[in-house]
Amino acid sequence: MSGHVLAGRYRLEGRIGSGGMGTVWSAVDETLRRTVAVKEIVFPDVLTPEERRVAAGRAQREARAAALIDHPGVITVHDVVIEDERPWIVIELVSGASLDQVIRRDGPRPPPVAAQIGLEVLDALEAAHAKGIVHRDVKPSNVLLADDGRVVLTDFGIASMEADPALTRTGTFVGSPGYIAPERLREQPGGPESDLWSLAATLYTAVEGRPPFERDSAMAALGAVLADEPAPPRQAGSLSPLLWYLLRKEPSARPDAGEVRRVLRNVAAGRPSGLPGAGFAPRAAPPRAAPPRKGPRRIWIPIAASVAVVAIGGMVAGAVAISASDGEDGSRATADSAPASPAAPRATPSPGASASTSAQLDLCGLLTRKQVSRLFPQGKPQVEEDEKSCGWAASKHGFMISDLHRSTGAPPPQSPAEAHNKYVSTKNAATAGVHYWGWPEIDVDHVKARETGARTVAGIGDEAFTYTSAGLSKSMDISGVVFRVNNTVLEIEHMYERGTASPGEAREAARWIARAVAARS
Repeated sequence: MSGHVLAGRYRLEGRIGSGGMGTVWSAVDETLRRTVAVKEIVFPDVLTPEERRVAAGRAQREARAAALIDHPGVITVHDVVIEDERPWIVIELVSGASLDQVIRRDGPRPPPVAAQIGLEVLDALEAAHAKGIVHRDVKPSNVLLADDGRVVLTDFGIASMEADPALTRTGTFVGSPGYIAPERLREQPGGPESDLWSLAATLYTAVEGRPPFERDSAMAALGAVLADEPAPPRQAGSLSPLLWYLLRKEPSARPDAGEVRRVLRNVAAGRPSGLPGAGFAPRAAPPRAAPPRKGPRRIWIPIAASVAVVAIGGMVAGAVAISASDGEDGSRATADSAPASPAAPRATPSPGASASTSAQLDLCGLLTRKQVSRLFPQGKPQVEEDEKSCGWAASKHGFMISDLHRSTGAPPPQSPAEAHNKYVSTKNAATAGVHYWGWPEIDVDHVKARETGARTVAGIGDEAFTYTSAGLSKSMDISGVVFRVNNTVLEIEHMYERGTASPGEAREAARWIARAVAARS
């Protein structure tokens, strides 16, 4: 390919780098006698003609997006050439290395240096946002540290443009695991606050030498973005509070660009951030009673065309055998508990209920042994418990209770109004789509399934909605209910082989649990 003249003008000279979507070449523009870079877009063989058309449109959109932004911190696009039915993007050749390459070569950056890089990336992002463009792929490999001292943001290939909705709403999921904001994984609109989240993930990597949600696989990283808190940084110094605030799951909880700029200036100058201390939670040690086990973290991402991404994270827990023969109604549904009389359930929580009810709830104690036996009439399930959820597992049959505030690492709601907001945001995110899920402890791996959207249901707590998931690749279904009782928002999921249970059983179990929560409020 070296020596090839593109469009009669751009002579390719040497390969600079390559990635999943193509190769970048150094080239000479023989008309203007200048050195440029040429991005060759290579389509995978498995793409259909329609998918190739969409991919070509994405490449042309990259050129249009970058061309709209006149800023020294944004890569300059000179030309787009179509040859061999593929787009080739001619861009400025930036002499230097990417932030990713610098970290790999020289190690983590000191917080003031990372903050200065962050300031310049923030400048570029604000210039893009002012034009209605959201980058959507901010990461260390897309931040170039030029030899002339500039910090240049590149690769607008998946940018969202207000003026070009046809190409931004194809339904295809694109992005880099570990740097994609949680709301984008939930198929919610990603705005400037999503780019700021990705900037925080990039700066975390710059100071720590690893991403905030580093996992063994791309799927696990995506799951961690949605469900886990980042590991507490050890080398971030005064940058740490900003990273914590920007990496929050809810976009509305993150600081805006003006506040981010103020903090980055402080850190770059060696001053304290000016923010309250970070709330990074230390990682809990696994229980010693049993080896760590993996439980279900069924996180779904809609699928279109040939792109399909999903994550199933792990739940650390000890396995505890259950005695299904014990039908005493008031006993906690674990083998190590003593019988106790249930408190009388109340339909509504008392006005003086504690704001920390959610944080204090014993999730495994919300079902009695008799109730668990009714859910598992054919076998004795194992209990899998951690601080965020409690699950019961038998072959081809599982049941999970999750506290949605604990799952995101957010502080417990201080009022029913705060819990209501969490419930509403969860309901809005529950759109129909295809997903994958699995739970090895119930002998189920990698089920492709189609999930319905949220359906409001009465008679469960203060407010509730249901959804179902029908297995496409295997006859395994899920019935789910999300509900709020006072300050607590819980999700229950009932996984079963088709024909062995029904959505009605999940709703009945949700009523049991809602009454138990109300009785403890």
